[in-house]
Amino acid sequence: MATVKVVESELVFPGEETPNHRLWLSNLDIMHALKLPTPLLYVYYPNGDSDFFNVAALKLGLSKALVPYYPLAGRLNKGPDGRLEIDCNSKGALFVVAHSETCIDEFGDFLPSPEMRRLLTPSIPVDDPAVLLMVQVTFFKGGEVILGLAWNHVVGDGVSLNSFMTSWCKMTQGITELGNPPIHDRTILRARSRPKVTFDHVGNQLPTQIHSAQSPTTCSIFKLTKSQLAFLRKNNKFSTFDVVGAHVWRCVCIARGLGRDQEARLNFPIDARGHLRPPLPNSYFGNVVCRLVVVATVDDIISNPIDFTAHKIRGEIKKVNDEYVRSYIDHLEVSTKKKLMLTPAERNTTESTMLPKDSSNSSPSCEPESIAPQTQDNFLLTPSKMDFGVVSWLGFPFSGTDFGWGKPKILRRANISHGCYAYAMDSLVNDGEVLVPVLLETENMERFKKAFSEQLSMHSVERMEKPRSKY
Repeated sequence: MATVKVVESELVFPGEETPNHRLWLSNLDIMHALKLPTPLLYVYYPNGDSDFFNVAALKLGLSKALVPYYPLAGRLNKGPDGRLEIDCNSKGALFVVAHSETCIDEFGDFLPSPEMRRLLTPSIPVDDPAVLLMVQVTFFKGGEVILGLAWNHVVGDGVSLNSFMTSWCKMTQGITELGNPPIHDRTILRARSRPKVTFDHVGNQLPTQIHSAQSPTTCSIFKLTKSQLAFLRKNNKFSTFDVVGAHVWRCVCIARGLGRDQEARLNFPIDARGHLRPPLPNSYFGNVVCRLVVVATVDDIISNPIDFTAHKIRGEIKKVNDEYVRSYIDHLEVSTKKKLMLTPAERNTTESTMLPKDSSNSSPSCEPESIAPQTQDNFLLTPSKMDFGVVSWLGFPFSGTDFGWGKPKILRRANISHGCYAYAMDSLVNDGEVLVPVLLETENMERFKKAFSEQLSMHSVERMEKPRSKY
């Protein structure tokens, strides 16, 4: 059993005076408010430097990075109207240092799990539940270091996370020129004064209830080699995400044994910055994510070539333009009369009574992993076996998270704690490979593993036997 001992825990504050104000949150931010922080692990191996992962340097770099990214040092709170907002009060980010006499190899492939999250990322402080950024640096006896990050999704999406991490890395190395400063004005994404919903945003609304019960789930990591991906993408009209999403969705339908006449739903988020007019730059710090939903019969998903499903995914993405994003925001504005008005402190007092008494994804030694709204419209949560989600981290510059001691060799979510869905992410070790962590019902995982392998072979047969797809 791996053991980790915390030896230091303190708050790191911005190194300079920062603006003190209340930051308005858009509907695209608030839709994440019922989730507990996203737990990420960056695994680094020693490079021979005697000062490898110097804690003082990391703290100094963080304090400098918190100046331009000052909302991360604030706290989530309610405004006078009861709407959630960030109180930019410079209360700081939590920084934890831990040591372990465990051999890092005992963690194997770093499969996401509640135990991984408990050991390698900070827990939400009972006396400071509204903290937005928490970091844990764990040193292992072999010299390896794991940087565990707990990121409140209300603050920003994956693009924003990468922007901040890149800046922290540069500041730690003494590089002060950051390029374009982060944009913090989120009123750019305010709903229109007269909301106008012009698209059917199926399966999307702001969450208003708390629910966390789910079937026992298991996480496994799958690999797609460069040659396998090239074969899946024979039709170059489709992106890597299109074909990976199509392949995974087909395997899920097979593993679950769904009826051929049933309708299945695949949901996935996309970064909408480039779809707005004018486009929002990557320096916009916040959430600019829309969730898309593809619906098809199980028979169509399983019986047709992979191009059929990839075409449906690509077609849904092509719908997204400036009006679609504005309509999406307006839809969130009008879809519920009572928007989410729940602070972390209120959430923590509620969640202990909402967790199932017997759950494979709960741990008595740490706070609950997630709080999911009791609605079929919850973002990225999957309420039935007709639903599955895929998140794309493809193309994210995670390998650039270099504090001056080398790039991480492994990146993982510490835990995938709610719903059933998969991540598609570039391998940090083997160029051109894609890793796919999948969380699925335990009872269906072995069938999924079999289908994942067998369907790759079937795709090959489809390519050879069938004429070029019209898609």
